[in-house]
Amino acid sequence: MKNTFFFLITALLFTSCKKDDEENPDLPSSTASCSTNSGTFEIEVLGETYELVIDNETNYTILYNWFGYEESNFVLLAKDENGLDLKLESALPGVINVGETTYTDVENYFDFMGLTAGGVHLRVSTITMDVLESELSMEDGIYRPLRATFSGIGHQDSVWTNGVPPEDTTYFSGGFCLNGAIFQ
Repeated sequence: MKNTFFFLITALLFTSCKKDDEENPDLPSSTASCSTNSGTFEIEVLGETYELVIDNETNYTILYNWFGYEESNFVLLAKDENGLDLKLESALPGVINVGETTYTDVENYFDFMGLTAGGVHLRVSTITMDVLESELSMEDGIYRPLRATFSGIGHQDSVWTNGVPPEDTTYFSGGFCLNGAIFQ
């Protein structure tokens, strides 16, 4: 599968993690500036907030056109402050540019984004991203950084019929600043 191949290729990148010492008080902590090969990610689902903890098992990348599909592949495999899974896998069309963009399962294939936070597994049907900073290196296809806030609708039911989301609805929101790539 495309995601497995993605992990194999990107596993060749071994980098270290460095967290910023300065935070911008005007922005949520998850959207403050981040230094190279570091990042923040925070999401609220069902009234609970989950925040990325970077440790020796954290992996993330946001890559453009690595597979020749002219899409941005976003993968985050990590834990939150309570040791719970924090995961996101997505393939968004084109370059992720500064500004507000809404992605839906109608315009993209129905499983364009999946996320897990605090034991809740969602298949996203709609997400709106307000991208505050997007610096894509066309030399290697890595965003350095990508900083945004987001909100969306997901569905916990794992059975979708013909790409139609189930009737349960779960709202989520959050923000992130991820810079470079981290593979442990």
